Amino acid sequence: AINGVVNTTDATAELDYKEEEAKKKGSDDFDDDTIPGIQQQYVAAVQKQVQSEVIKDSNINNQWLVKHLKENDWWLRKESYLWFIRKYNRTREKEEDKLNEEYKAYYRDVFVWLPEVRWKRPDDRYMPCCPNCKTNTRVGPHCFRENH
Repeated sequence: AINGVVNTTDATAELDYKEEEAKKKGSDDFDDDTIPGIQQQYVAAVQKQVQSEVIKDSNINNQWLVKHLKENDWWLRKESYLWFIRKYNRTREKEEDKLNEEYKAYYRDVFVWLPEVRWKRPDDRYMPCCPNCKTNTRVGPHCFRENH
C-alpha cells in the first residue's frame, strides 16, 4: 500500500488496444491511427489558409494569416491558437472542416517557410530540399505538392 491508501497490485491499465490485431498488422499502432491528430489538423489548416492567401486569384478580404506571419517573423505562436482557430473557422462552411478550440495543450508554435513571399526573389539558397528527392533543383515558389 502507498501511504496506506492504494495497493499497486489493485491497479491495472485498461487500454483500448488489441495486441493480437497489432501483431497481424505488424505494428503497435492503434486502430484509429489514420485519423489526424489535433496538431496535424492545426498545421494542415495553417497550410490550407496560407495556400489560399498566396495564390494569384486570392480574395483580398481573406488575407489575414500572411499579414500576421509577416508581423511576427513568420511564426504562428501557440498563444495565438485561439485567434487563428476563430478566424479560420469563420471561413469554413462545413462543420467537419472546423478546428476545435478546446485542446489548448495540443497547439504548438508553427513556423511558416515561404521564401518566395518573404524575400520576393528567392534562389536556390532559400529553397528547401524536397524530403524525397533530397535536392531543391525542382522546388519552386508556391509549390504545394501533394503527389509525394
